[in-house]
Amino acid sequence: ISSSRALEKSTTVAFLGPLHTFSQLAAQRIFGATAELHPMPTVNDIFTEVERQRMDYGVVPVESSMGGGVSDTLDRFVQSDLKIVNEVLLHVSQNLLSRSPLEKIKRIYSKDQSFYQCRNWLQANLPLAERIPVSSTAEAARIASVEDGAASIGSVLAAEPYGLDVVAERIEDSPHNYTRFFAIGRQVVGATG
Repeated sequence: ISSSRALEKSTTVAFLGPLHTFSQLAAQRIFGATAELHPMPTVNDIFTEVERQRMDYGVVPVESSMGGGVSDTLDRFVQSDLKIVNEVLLHVSQNLLSRSPLEKIKRIYSKDQSFYQCRNWLQANLPLAERIPVSSTAEAARIASVEDGAASIGSVLAAEPYGLDVVAERIEDSPHNYTRFFAIGRQVVGATG
């Protein structure tokens, strides 16, 4: 009976939230559509949930081609017995999302990292728009969805849930903009050869 129940139980995965972020895309890429995804507010929370066996796995950002190592993740590995069980290199394509057309955008919300990754495009196309940093690209999309003349920078994953249009695609300055994510868990995974 326990074997049957184990087969019926879906895999639970903690990722750096909120929903509609690049971390969610990475979790979906690693675990597929059948996994039960749970957004967490911090990298530390992801490690804790997996260590305490409330989640089967976690997905954490490790390094970015434009920003280097993610110190919260690297620091937490030193304190944890969790293992790296998989990894994905995700191409990060930034997009300008808004309810307003490009010429009416006065404020842009996003994470500092996104502003850094798109600084040349922003200077060339929206040099007078105010840049307002927020906690996540999903939070930026939420704010942009309720403010006239506002936009956000982030994944196309955030456009539909917040009723935003993709005003400009692939606005990152480097076409080689990647983030590496690790899937972490308690079990040891054999070598792939």
